[in-house]
Amino acid sequence: GGYRDRVLISTKFGLAPDALRGMRNDTSFKAVIREVESSLMNLKTDVIDFYFIHWPDPDTPIAETMSALNLLRNAGKIRFLGVSNFSREQIQEAEKYGKIDVQQLQFSMVHPKHKALIEWGSKQGIDAFTYGSLGSGILSGKYRTLPEFKPGDTRITFYDYFKEPKFSKIQKLLAVMDEIAAMPGEPGGDYLARSKPGSGYGFDRNDQTRTCGGKLRCFHLEADRSGNDAAECGD
Repeated sequence: GGYRDRVLISTKFGLAPDALRGMRNDTSFKAVIREVESSLMNLKTDVIDFYFIHWPDPDTPIAETMSALNLLRNAGKIRFLGVSNFSREQIQEAEKYGKIDVQQLQFSMVHPKHKALIEWGSKQGIDAFTYGSLGSGILSGKYRTLPEFKPGDTRITFYDYFKEPKFSKIQKLLAVMDEIAAMPGEPGGDYLARSKPGSGYGFDRNDQTRTCGGKLRCFHLEADRSGNDAAECGD
């Protein structure tokens, strides 16, 4: 019984509590080994499908991090190595020590700056996950007036879509999407046309393969951000 063979699990590592800074990057050999064991226990599984370096760590040589990841892959504890928020140059440096299978970066209609990096990665055989794909919720169409969030909310600390003048500019985009959604015809023929606000965005389904957020077949994600240890929802 069970359904583990039909589920792909993704999680990250590399952020550690720090008394002075709150959080700090730590992708040292010891940290990688410690965190994977913790995640395996938390997720109640014996293997993690996608294991991501959360952020580049300027204090740890990537060779050290990759040596730990290669060890874990050879031991069967992780299947695919991933990097998150890495530049092209950082990915190329990491690949000197092992195969990078997937990258994760912020990408959406209101943040398309990583398009070239996704396309480059696809040519190198590096798949792509994206985050912030609904622009922290603004592309869902829910927010038509500027909301007030509690201090510390990531929608105003990490993202800038709920700040002027960007908020008003995005409202113009949503108005155009409303017009497209109201056009007669069967939905789904074009990846963008006839789609409602926030229902998905991509320039090539072969390049952008998985997103966190958007409408999936049988259910709607209530938010496009979650904790580090979580099962990934596929297409």
